[in-house]
Amino acid sequence: MLKKQYEKVAVHGRNRTCYSLLYEAEPFYLAAVRDVYTRDLDEIVTDIPEIHEKIFAYLSEFQPDKLEILKLYQVNYFHYISFTVWRVRSMKYAMKRSG
Repeated sequence: MLKKQYEKVAVHGRNRTCYSLLYEAEPFYLAAVRDVYTRDLDEIVTDIPEIHEKIFAYLSEFQPDKLEILKLYQVNYFHYISFTVWRVRSMKYAMKRSG
């Protein structure tokens, strides 16, 4: 992995202008995906599309066999809003009954 990173920086760095960013340390969530013993993982789930894209790119390059466990959780806001409205209505009903 370190050798791949070096080669990537060495090749892409030749044509870059002075003071341009050649390498950026990985975010903590990528380090967590890298460092965890992935054989024990059933799923990697996130609800943030940007994080999903970065993890997907990382897994594609370094652990392509683990791509199938990566999931993007899509929140169904209709159910969330319906449940919230139901809770508010039931609270109002309970308050009316109690006094």
